[in-house]
Amino acid sequence: MVHTEFALEGFDPRSVHEDAVRILCEIGLKVPDSKIRDRLGRSLTMKGERVLFGEEVVEEFTEEIRSSRPPEPDGKLTIFPSGWSSYFVDPETSEVKPYDTKTLSDFTKLVSSLADEGVVAGGVPGFPLDVPPQMQVITQYYINCLYNRRPSAPGIAHSSEIMKFLVEMANVMEHEVHVGVEPISPLTFAGSSMEVALEFSHMDPYIWLDPMPMMGISAPLDWHAAWAQAVAENLGSYVILRILGLKKIGLSFRLFPASMLSGMIFFGSPQYLTSLLTRKRIREFYNLPPGGAESMLTLAKLPDPQAAAEKCAQTTLAALAGFRTFDGAGTLAIDEVFSPQQLMVDIEIKNYVENILKELGGRAFPSDAVGLVKEGIDGSFLSAWTTLDRWRSFYWLPELFDQTSRAKWEEKGRKILDRAWELAKERISKYDYELEGSRRRKLE
Repeated sequence: MVHTEFALEGFDPRSVHEDAVRILCEIGLKVPDSKIRDRLGRSLTMKGERVLFGEEVVEEFTEEIRSSRPPEPDGKLTIFPSGWSSYFVDPETSEVKPYDTKTLSDFTKLVSSLADEGVVAGGVPGFPLDVPPQMQVITQYYINCLYNRRPSAPGIAHSSEIMKFLVEMANVMEHEVHVGVEPISPLTFAGSSMEVALEFSHMDPYIWLDPMPMMGISAPLDWHAAWAQAVAENLGSYVILRILGLKKIGLSFRLFPASMLSGMIFFGSPQYLTSLLTRKRIREFYNLPPGGAESMLTLAKLPDPQAAAEKCAQTTLAALAGFRTFDGAGTLAIDEVFSPQQLMVDIEIKNYVENILKELGGRAFPSDAVGLVKEGIDGSFLSAWTTLDRWRSFYWLPELFDQTSRAKWEEKGRKILDRAWELAKERISKYDYELEGSRRRKLE
């Protein structure tokens, strides 16, 4: 595995941790729910709606986090769609349209077909908007179970009513129940996802803890201070959930730059790269693997030069820094829009990055330089054994990107996005998996 160390002068994760502990001790987390505060009263200190933490309590649970290190990624680059889109780019018209159930099912077949090939991970890439709001997550899960050989339970449910259906479906499919908990920045332990997690705590669900502070909007516009707040939100929420009886908890440790033009996370920016590299160092401090990089998320709205430039640049740098899992394949407008053409382009980007890592990983070079040069001069380098034996493995041969001459390109008469859609349609039409039998009957 290739690792390139980036110089982040002055950024000290230990100092960030120390200030995060001070924030928890002196400012604490706001916990509006009095019932939760009552349950925490024996372990933590109450000051109005704020819960203050003792340093010893925080450090005790910090050591618990450090001692429960998840397994390292296997080294293979993995890309996947975010799964949050509600719209798609129509490849025939380039219009952005709301998902309907039929289109979402087709694109689930596309992603699942590519997953079967081992080139992406994931399944259903979004939510259908032709069903009532309370049915969108349920329908998403149903489609994923129907057309994906390796489905998993969704991670977010914003009401207990929806969660009850998801739990029943997870039981049918024998899936572990997941609940994403998103505390509110700054420093607030509240929100519908948290309420769902606590209501279903008796089922021992896996909790993914994910505060999402944005610099200049919900966190200071200062790298050290913003990270101290982000770490405090993660550690403080972890302590609260553990005291309340939750056991299986994963921590995101994420901090994001903001676009002051939109108020959204500024994916694709140079500052996002800094947030990613500092996140890696923060996670290392807590003995956690790098986790996933959102390097394929972009503010570009269509499969265009902006999308390609941001996705390729940031995925390349993230991979060189040691990340191996990348969120946002085929995804545009952060995570609102999915494009099957962009997905095929992103696969080419992943393959390009893999070949960069392969090159930097080193090659075995022959020692008989004189003999090989003489062989080429006496005959032809094209027919030399080194060329005939190695050229397919030595050079990257893209499926989509065009490496032919201008004349050959004119003969084809097809743009890359047209070719991408042809490749996607071919996979959709040939995909034949569909859930049958008792599990399907129970889901329906």
